[in-house]
Amino acid sequence: MGQLADAFHLTVDVPLYLVKRPRLWRLFFGLVCFSLGFSFLWVPQATAYWQSKQLGDPQTAGLIFLLLGIFYAAKSALNDLLYVHRISFSKNGVHLVWSHAPQIFGRRAQKERLFQWSDLDTLAWVESNHEHALTQHLEIEFKEIIGLNTSRIKVLVSDDRNADHCEKLIACLPDAFTVPEWLDVARKKKLGGLASSS
Repeated sequence: MGQLADAFHLTVDVPLYLVKRPRLWRLFFGLVCFSLGFSFLWVPQATAYWQSKQLGDPQTAGLIFLLLGIFYAAKSALNDLLYVHRISFSKNGVHLVWSHAPQIFGRRAQKERLFQWSDLDTLAWVESNHEHALTQHLEIEFKEIIGLNTSRIKVLVSDDRNADHCEKLIACLPDAFTVPEWLDVARKKKLGGLASSS
């Protein structure tokens, strides 16, 4: 995470891409699991082989493989694996770099665009309790779809209530943005401390 004078940049950790066509591989894995599950449930030879290896109940294994296959096949059809790579905030708007796989048989495509503040539907600060840490996120909903069926993203701002870091981001957001309550309290305490010291 870093910032320059005119913009605030968030670097997002994205998964390592091992394949060029991720949705196709998910579909392939789902079909393989589905076929195995079908075999263990309804093909006597497959059931006998599984029992001969003493690997457990073939019906249970078949059901697990069947459900796993349906899950991955459905995910390949419905999820375009959209990931945010980089996001910057300035007085001009939000500069976003993201990638997704728009088609099941297609490659992952990377996109880049500057969204004006008027292109955003909502911009909200979200605090979540994650492993006893109050992580700070910014939730952005665009007026248009940026993926297969996604118009909303959520990016990590800080792992905790880091007031200085969060203030640098808020300085780049529109004036009408609602500051989180804890940060508003921290501001008042800081102002109170400055007043008492003077």
